Amino acid sequence: MRQLEVLVGRAHGQFYSSAVPKKESMLLFFTEVFPHTFRKNLHVVAFSMALFFITALVGYFFTLADWEFAEMILSPGLIECIQNHEMWTVSLNSIKPLASSQIATNNITVTIAAFALGVFFGAGTLYIIAFNGLLFGTILAATYLYGLNDELLLFVLPHGVIELPCIFIAAAGGFIMGRALLFPGRYSRKIEFQSAARTGAELVLGTAPLLLLAGLIEAYISPSELPVAVRLTVCVLAALFMWIYLMRPFRSKPGVVPEAPAPPAREPSGGAQA
Repeated sequence: MRQLEVLVGRAHGQFYSSAVPKKESMLLFFTEVFPHTFRKNLHVVAFSMALFFITALVGYFFTLADWEFAEMILSPGLIECIQNHEMWTVSLNSIKPLASSQIATNNITVTIAAFALGVFFGAGTLYIIAFNGLLFGTILAATYLYGLNDELLLFVLPHGVIELPCIFIAAAGGFIMGRALLFPGRYSRKIEFQSAARTGAELVLGTAPLLLLAGLIEAYISPSELPVAVRLTVCVLAALFMWIYLMRPFRSKPGVVPEAPAPPAREPSGGAQA
């Protein structure tokens, strides 16, 4: 019986690995596999988001209570800009093409780190999300104290409705890997981790084009002098796009099931026979 389970597990992997034609695999991944994997792990994404905003609230209220807290979190240059009632994002207007590339690269680096550091039993991912949440809340409070809150929100919102969910999605991949290492469940720790790493990789890869789009908006729209209504419209359209793309159940093509392969059964360890 054990040998039969092994054969079924191997056949399952072979079947699903060859189910998608190569010429259509990338299109199918971004239109079906990634959104499906996102929805399947929505509860983990929600955990990442909750952790971010909880730590953001901590940073916000601690800064309002004691300015020295902000001085521990923010760089001296950033603090100087805020105290001079200046937005540090103004310089982006003069180097838009370069800024777009740098922003996209930085965003992709953060998302990959949020995922990859999950190998440390989820602790690395926890640190990335908690620290960035704390940083965001601290900046929000600092700009509020110096009358720059409206400008900050107008800068963050147009691209943030895409960028922040991407970070939460990548962090979900890190937490999934950490959970597999801490609580292997039915299969061995190695097999569970391999399955979790594949799921996490799908989540991170799926965010790549979204981060490029966020980088373009952050370089060309967010710091611009366009009317407030235009920037808010971009924000609403970007949010609607994300919702429709990630939450709308796409129809699978005949014979294609966008499910990650199930972990194979354990190899028989002794002389047990079917």
